[in-house]
Amino acid sequence: MEMHRKIAVDGSLANIKKRLNEYGYEIDDLNMDNLEEVSAVITNGQYDISTLQNMNAPVINAEGHSAEELKNMIESGLF
Repeated sequence: MEMHRKIAVDGSLANIKKRLNEYGYEIDDLNMDNLEEVSAVITNGQYDISTLQNMNAPVINAEGHSAEELKNMIESGLF
C-alpha cells in the first residue's frame, strides 16, 4: 500500500519544502483551502494551530528539526 505523499508546508520553510520534495513528497503551500487533501502539515511554530485542530492529518512543528528528521517523523508516525 502506497502512503499518500502530499504535505502542506508553511511558506517560510523553503529549505524544508525543497528537501522534502527531494525525498519524493508532493509539497503544497499551507493554506486553509488544501488541508483536506494532505497527509501532514508542517508549520514554522508560529502558525495558529488552533485552526488546524479538527483535521485528520498530523500537524508537525518544524522548529528545531531538519528535513530528514521531519521525513522520519512522517514515515514513522512520530509527531
